[in-house]
Amino acid sequence: MSMERESATVGKSRFVSVLGLSETPAEQPVLRGTVFDQPEPKKLMELTVIVPARNEEECLADCLQSLLSQSEELFKLGRDWELLVVDDHSTDRTAEIARSFAGVTVLEAGKLEEGWTGKNNAIWTAAKRARGRWLLFTDADTLHEAGNLHRALHEADRHKVGVLSYSPRQVVSGLWQRSLMPLIFCELALAYPPAKVTDPAERIAAANGQFLLI
Repeated sequence: MSMERESATVGKSRFVSVLGLSETPAEQPVLRGTVFDQPEPKKLMELTVIVPARNEEECLADCLQSLLSQSEELFKLGRDWELLVVDDHSTDRTAEIARSFAGVTVLEAGKLEEGWTGKNNAIWTAAKRARGRWLLFTDADTLHEAGNLHRALHEADRHKVGVLSYSPRQVVSGLWQRSLMPLIFCELALAYPPAKVTDPAERIAAANGQFLLI
C-alpha cells in the first residue's frame, strides 16, 4: 500500500487514500486495498505498541513485563504511549494473562474474513483503535530491553524514516537451535544485505515482525 496521498475515485464518490486506520465508509463501493482517512483522536500519543497473541500463555507474561518496564516519567504508559494486546481467538490462558497486567488494553480479534491471515487480522483490529503517531508491531515471544521503545522513536526521528525494523538477538537452547539459527540468519543476510535494505536507492527491502515500527 502506498504511503503517499493519492486520490481514488470510486463510483460517484471521491476519497483520499491515506495511511489511515478507519473502517471502510458504509454502503460505498470501494476498491480492494483502499484505506480511508479518519478523524484523529483529540490527543494523539507518541506510540501504540500492538502485540497479537494466539495461544501464547507460555511467553506472553515475560513479553508484557518487558514492555511495561519501559514506562517512566519521561515516557509514561497511558500518557505518552499505550499497549494493546489482541487475543486472536486463543484457547488457552492468553487473554487472562494479558488482563492481569495493569495498563494493558486487551482486544479480541475481529472475524477472520476470506483472504486474511490470523495475525494480519489481529493487528488490523488493534491498528483501527490505535491512538499513537507511531505504531509498533511486536510478537508475544519477544523481550524488550530497558529503554528500547524510546530509543527506537529517537532513531526513527533522527534518520527521518517511515519504517524502522530491528532484528533482535535470538535466544536459543539445545544443539539443533544453536546449529540452525546461525545458518538461517546467514541466509537472510545474503538474501537481504543490510547495506542494500537501508539504502533508499535500492529496491530490495526487508523487515522483521518481531519489531516493526511505522
